[in-house]
Amino acid sequence: MIGIGYRFLGVSIGVLILFSGGMHAIEMSDISSADPAYSAIRYSVKNGFLPLYSKNAFNPNQEITRREFAIGIEALVKQMRLKNQLLNEVELQELKYLAQSFKPTFTTLEVRMSHLEQLAKTSAISQAQLSEELSKTDYQINQKIKSLQTQSIILSVLLVISLVLGAS
Repeated sequence: MIGIGYRFLGVSIGVLILFSGGMHAIEMSDISSADPAYSAIRYSVKNGFLPLYSKNAFNPNQEITRREFAIGIEALVKQMRLKNQLLNEVELQELKYLAQSFKPTFTTLEVRMSHLEQLAKTSAISQAQLSEELSKTDYQINQKIKSLQTQSIILSVLLVISLVLGAS
């Protein structure tokens, strides 16, 4: 995810904190309580917005998928409805603005990803063609070597014959 995505995620986590109640201690093996995002991360984990991985690892540098983000948004909306705390008009407008500001970025990323996928396919094809050419060249070289070995044996036999005939 890119920097703008983290900004959107940060705003979403901020909204989570805004509507948060008390928090219970949650032990995370890879997040220090000195981390600036500790409170938001702890809240998100406690409320099931973001899961812990094995050995209570949060993996703070792991990218979040759109699926995971959608699950977090759904959990947030459910909690807000339960508490009867809805966003005001200014907050809704800010979220709409952020969503619109992401659209060109995601479009650009999709285009870049498509281009990279095409380059990967082209590279794979080029690699396969190169491998085929190398195999053909290797076969031709081995054939030439066998031919030269055969010629060398024939010349050696002829040389021995000529020496025997010349000595007699």
